[in-house]
Amino acid sequence: MFVKRVSEPMKNAEVFADVMEDVFACVPGAYEYDIVSDERINNLHKRMVEIMDESGDKIAKVEIRCYPNEEQYIVEVELINGTPTPLFRIYTAREAEKKWGLGYNTVTKWIFRGKFRVNEARKSEGTWIVTHEGMVRVAGEPRKGGEQR
Repeated sequence: MFVKRVSEPMKNAEVFADVMEDVFACVPGAYEYDIVSDERINNLHKRMVEIMDESGDKIAKVEIRCYPNEEQYIVEVELINGTPTPLFRIYTAREAEKKWGLGYNTVTKWIFRGKFRVNEARKSEGTWIVTHEGMVRVAGEPRKGGEQR
């Protein structure tokens, strides 16, 4: 979903609260959360968090990973299940190629060959962007970790 740099580890309550504020901004209807697991593996701090709506229904699950990098910490947040806001359901052609494990320029070639519908791909300020739904329709589900096809 997103990556951010922070100055302190995630065990700091303020850092975790800031990360969760960003998570809530990305998951429509998010109201509260529950930490399902909290583990440390060497320098990696990993938390699984369930997100609930106002009525207490589970609407998403995220994995949050925090690890040191030089003088800062990197926080990676991955949506395990649930629906992100629409902004997180579009990709540049390069992002889509990485996420789906495709070769360089594959998505652009597909666009020029007419594989995408008019509401699935467009050029924005010189950059081709595609929807998640369009990529799934054309290429299937994304590969775990962007494995090469």
